[in-house]
Amino acid sequence: MLLDQREDVCQVMLALAETAGRFFGCSELQDNQIFDSRKAKSEFVSSLPINLAEAEDLLIQRALQETDGNIADAARLLGVHRTRIYRKLAQEESPAS
Repeated sequence: MLLDQREDVCQVMLALAETAGRFFGCSELQDNQIFDSRKAKSEFVSSLPINLAEAEDLLIQRALQETDGNIADAARLLGVHRTRIYRKLAQEESPAS
């Protein structure tokens, strides 16, 4: 189950990278550029935190930056419901004792 969750987090992070145009999406790429893209993807995945909560925090913060703080747009970008982001932000403001 944990492996499935990490794969989900990786897929969302890669989708964010794709949206930002960092790794994918150009039909004009040549073979060497595709190799560089795969290498960059591999390095990107290797740099992810192993802890899902930390990865989720990074994803949410990145999505909020990309959408200028618009929670609904950030949720759409992440493929989650906006209440998930609201709850996560509320947890950060008042951590459990």
